[in-house]
Amino acid sequence: MNCMNCGAFLTDRDLDYCPNCGYNVLIQKKVDYLSKVFYNQGLEKASIRDLSGAIACLKQSLMYDKRNIRARNLLGLVYFETGEVVSALSEWVISKNLQPTRNLASEYINKLQANPNKLAAINETIKKYNHALLLCREGHEDMADEDADFIASLKALSEQDIIIDYHYFGTVASIMNRRKRLPDYMINSCVGDFSHFPKTYLYYGSHECLYACAPYYKRAFVQYGVPYEIHIGEGLCHCYPLFRFFPEGRKAQDEIINRLR
Repeated sequence: MNCMNCGAFLTDRDLDYCPNCGYNVLIQKKVDYLSKVFYNQGLEKASIRDLSGAIACLKQSLMYDKRNIRARNLLGLVYFETGEVVSALSEWVISKNLQPTRNLASEYINKLQANPNKLAAINETIKKYNHALLLCREGHEDMADEDADFIASLKALSEQDIIIDYHYFGTVASIMNRRKRLPDYMINSCVGDFSHFPKTYLYYGSHECLYACAPYYKRAFVQYGVPYEIHIGEGLCHCYPLFRFFPEGRKAQDEIINRLR
């Protein structure tokens, strides 16, 4: 750690002042200590795949010390793992600007640039954002707000979902299009062609992230004239019909079995 007053390297951890300029560095050392504590907590949470917990800890670490390069680089890796590629790249670019040499962020950026599919996904996100801004400027806020409404619904439901985190959507899309650019309908079935579909039954728990997709499927079914039923299990989780040990799950599962017979 360097003295925030003169920049001298603080070699003696027990001194509360800078041996070079005499500046009191006690508060600086406490802040540095707290930043490292939260970094270590974030590292531990990331190692057990508690990614949302890791993000919270690493953000706290950077709040105490924005120059904690290890914390910023790790935050970028966690963002990348959750599918938030733009956020990951942002952290690594900041990290590289803070420490241009001997920084793993440079390696991460280079690897990302070497993957054209990832860059294509980033560019597509930026294009959608710019398109949304254009729609707003032209007075089409309702169209621009649709994606924002969907994300807001995902995040709100994520607070109640005990099985799926809303980051799942970004992660699964990243996995599915890893080797090539795929059409939208192969990533998001809500925008698929439902022509000549038979009657379709969907079961959602009201406390699952995927419930946010229900209005979009409903719109698609109506558009293509598909008969459908959407069943909502109030207060229930993702895939609740699989769980026969509670009455609502058993009832829904029996309904599905009877339809398949």
